[in-house]
Amino acid sequence: MPTKFGFGNYIKSVLDDLKDLVAHEWDGVTTTVGDEGDGKTNLTKLMAYYVDPKISIEDVAFNAAQFEAAVDKADEFSSIIWDESDDLSAHWASTMIQTLKKKFKRIRSKHLFIWLVTPTFFDMNKYWAIHRTRCLFHVYAEPKRDSDGHFHANRGRVRFFGKDNKRKLYFGGVKNWDMYCIHPDFLDAFNKVPDDYPINNKDYEDKKDEAMKSLLAEVSSKQSRNIIEILFRRRVIAFAKHINWFDSVKHKDRLSCNDWGKLFFGVNKKQIANDIHFLQRNNVGTSPNPYYEGGRVGSEGVEGTSSKSSLPVVENDTEGGEVEP
Repeated sequence: MPTKFGFGNYIKSVLDDLKDLVAHEWDGVTTTVGDEGDGKTNLTKLMAYYVDPKISIEDVAFNAAQFEAAVDKADEFSSIIWDESDDLSAHWASTMIQTLKKKFKRIRSKHLFIWLVTPTFFDMNKYWAIHRTRCLFHVYAEPKRDSDGHFHANRGRVRFFGKDNKRKLYFGGVKNWDMYCIHPDFLDAFNKVPDDYPINNKDYEDKKDEAMKSLLAEVSSKQSRNIIEILFRRRVIAFAKHINWFDSVKHKDRLSCNDWGKLFFGVNKKQIANDIHFLQRNNVGTSPNPYYEGGRVGSEGVEGTSSKSSLPVVENDTEGGEVEP
């Protein structure tokens, strides 16, 4: 049952051990996972406050830049929470690993407690999930029927995994993303706390919204750049292959799309296939042969490609036959 600290004695015992470990130069990185709305942020704030009563909104990060700034400014034995958007967990996982690698020496030298919050454990890199995080808190909610027969979420439940069981969970559950394939070390509970304790919820959500807007814009911008680059490659390769078709009538030296891709851009057959998949995922249409179809090059570019762009093309009104990929 929850104690005066807001969580049960099992969790309190884990945090007491964590304080001793960090004081003796061990890593203090933990992970809290759970579905949206189950209370993972609530528990993490309580635990961070228990080991560092001075924690404030300045010690909370929602992207890599905020996390690096928090680490640089943190006092010794401080808590830093890195929370993330439930909609961007895959993006967060790769960014988190790169940033932790960059800052790990300073984290250890300052004896910092790092609290990573994410919807899923299995998005994390295997090495970091198993070896570089100290333990895992799985927050979940149970359905409960009230006296009127209606169900509601009974929040405040925790499953704890130490290093050994965390490893077993990763290998046993990653294939089917099954968090219940391994029994936890223990079960515990925590309380809902006032909105302004230990960090004001409004300040927390405002900072999170600001960071997520910035991150979404960054992801969208990167996708747009990738699409433009891929479309440019498609049109150049198609045009070069078209010109080569005429030359090959005399010289018998016809190059494939793969050959032109490697010659002009250093890309191989696998990259060309990845280009197609990327465009499909981002709702940019592709023809059956996305690098050439139809055989005509004119002022509108390569006909048969399903996406037009304003990239410059070479004028050529010569008709040509269909070319093999």
